[in-house]
Amino acid sequence: MDAAGDFFKLYPKSSLAKRAQDVGLAAFEKSTAQAVAEENYPRIIKTWEEHPYLAEHLDRLTPDSRMAVALSYWKRDAPEQALAMAKPFLQGDKQGRLSEMAVEMALNIYLDRDGWSEIVDLGNNISKWELPEKLRFEVDYAQALALVNLGEMDKSRNLWAKLAAEYKSDPVKRAYALYYMARFAGEEGQLQKQYVFAQEGLALFLASGEDNQKVKDLLVMLMDATEYSGRLTDTLQWAMEYNSLIKKSAPDWPAFQYRLAGIYKKIGDDVTWRKVLENLIKEKPASLAARSAQSDLESQRLEDQARQFSSATP
Repeated sequence: MDAAGDFFKLYPKSSLAKRAQDVGLAAFEKSTAQAVAEENYPRIIKTWEEHPYLAEHLDRLTPDSRMAVALSYWKRDAPEQALAMAKPFLQGDKQGRLSEMAVEMALNIYLDRDGWSEIVDLGNNISKWELPEKLRFEVDYAQALALVNLGEMDKSRNLWAKLAAEYKSDPVKRAYALYYMARFAGEEGQLQKQYVFAQEGLALFLASGEDNQKVKDLLVMLMDATEYSGRLTDTLQWAMEYNSLIKKSAPDWPAFQYRLAGIYKKIGDDVTWRKVLENLIKEKPASLAARSAQSDLESQRLEDQARQFSSATP
């Protein structure tokens, strides 16, 4: 490769230039194949950058070598150069395993930099490609997540539904799919569907130990679905699970305690209702929930007095 480079400098118009190109490119192909086998990506970039004539004849590089350079730039944390080299494998018709490698690399780059629009564009460009099951799942998941982050949640629905049905997929990512399906069902007032999606999603999140906030959100959905359908015993069960997760320092602790008290009130447990409200007032006296609790207790006191007066009147 060095000899070929020197030849171009000394004899740029020589009739043997084409032959020198062939020799230089062939040497690079051989060197690259060996470096890939050894996972020696820095050597590929070093060779590529030390011999600029390689880039000048990029169109003559084999697809395998071009993709090897792209992967090497990615490994060196140079995403723009990596994407530029991989561009032909991400457009038009699929080019076998090289396109699959390029898609996986591009997804990682876009996710690392929250490139949501880029992910959506990639997903649209390759929507008709036949991909391995696992890679197709990753593409669909990334595209659904991108649409949510772009504020286009409605457009993500079909993707989340597809992902939720993939029982053999990544359980955490499937948990997110079930979470969004539960949200869609709740917005449409389909309480039974919301309950099923939320319960299954919750089980997957708990098993993985991932995303405590989504666990809390799903518990709220389960409380909503059961309370609205009159299944108050189940509502209390989910509320107690939520109560075990939330800390007193959490911003939503006062509001949740007020809701928990209301659940006890609905099932007729006035003693616990009062205890929860009194504890709320004690722990967070300045909160809006505490003021509401104080008002409820005062209203209950007046009602009790009125009943006593009525029963005492001849």
